[in-house]
Amino acid sequence: MERKRVVNVLFYSTGEPGERLRKVVQELVPSDKLEVYKTLEAFSDRLRKPTEDLPVAVILASSEEDLLTILSISHLLYDVRFILVLPDREDP
Repeated sequence: MERKRVVNVLFYSTGEPGERLRKVVQELVPSDKLEVYKTLEAFSDRLRKPTEDLPVAVILASSEEDLLTILSISHLLYDVRFILVLPDREDP
């Protein structure tokens, strides 16, 4: 019987908009496989650390400024599978 392999999930979001998404991800991923980052510095430091497995990153850009900040570290995401959640294009 084949065992399911659970990879590490890196979650990055700043501020309140990401809390709802973080809760959903926490329900789906075992707590020992989920790493939550709220600052770009901490997230970048983690991406620089080599790992045996390629992690999956869930990244929430809650604003255009967040997206530009994330783009500044795109070279660190080269070997990472990631899901990028973008803000709504309409004004609130």
